[in-house]
Amino acid sequence: MSKAIHILNRHQIDVSKWDAAITKAHTPLIYALSWYLDIVSPGWQAMIYKDYEIVMPLTYNYKMGLKRLLQPQFAQQLGVFSAQPLSAEALKLFIKQLPFCIKTDIHLHNKALDEKSIERNNFVLDLQKPYSEIQKQYSKNTKRNIKRAQENSFEVFNPKNADEIIACFKQTKAQEIKLKPSFYKILKHLIHQADQHNALELVQVNLYNDFAAGIVFTQYLGRYYFLFSSTSAIGKSTSAMPYLIDQIIQEKAQKATQLDFEGSDQEGLARFYAGFGAQNHVYQRVKRVF
Repeated sequence: MSKAIHILNRHQIDVSKWDAAITKAHTPLIYALSWYLDIVSPGWQAMIYKDYEIVMPLTYNYKMGLKRLLQPQFAQQLGVFSAQPLSAEALKLFIKQLPFCIKTDIHLHNKALDEKSIERNNFVLDLQKPYSEIQKQYSKNTKRNIKRAQENSFEVFNPKNADEIIACFKQTKAQEIKLKPSFYKILKHLIHQADQHNALELVQVNLYNDFAAGIVFTQYLGRYYFLFSSTSAIGKSTSAMPYLIDQIIQEKAQKATQLDFEGSDQEGLARFYAGFGAQNHVYQRVKRVF
């Protein structure tokens, strides 16, 4: 296998073949599409087996001249992509061809490579069944929050842009999380490009014309990714977010394939996502420092 693997720089990659390989992959993920990688990891490289039969994006980052292979922001998981599931042995052989880096810290959708891999949580809801069946899987707490929210005169709509969603996040979370300005720059670029690729959906709920909650979704092959969200103080007190998610599930049931909550290892968020009947699809964190 090793002799047929090529490492290509971004300008050498055939974008049409690359995106076709991701689309045909056993586990196609929006994070691995060329336009998405161009935003979250400019100058990315790739390991490619034969004629794009197996591919792996290499999201390098440099610090003080030292090459590091790191997981990019807004790309929860990447890894090795192929049309057919790879055996553990084939996957290990492929990973062994990774060029040397002073540090590797990546998230793979593939199964565990070795005992050093760390499992991360990702809750995904199957939307390929009637809403009535999905709703039966809701937890008591989720049902209670939605019932309470229904007492309010919420207005759910698709905003023209994500300005209010981002502004609310900055107001309610910025001081707590302390994100770099580049976070918002990348987010806005992603939103713009997702819109250009027909892969964006913005959903917002207002209460008496005041922002309550909003979600930025990306979409690929029927899978909706919970990319970004925010909830105002009034939204929290009225359970606006559970209400909004329930409205989305009602709309997407039997029309989309999955709702990917993109997390979480935080116990509270994991419980919140599981409350809608989402199942935990673990992925692997591989971390090595030399």
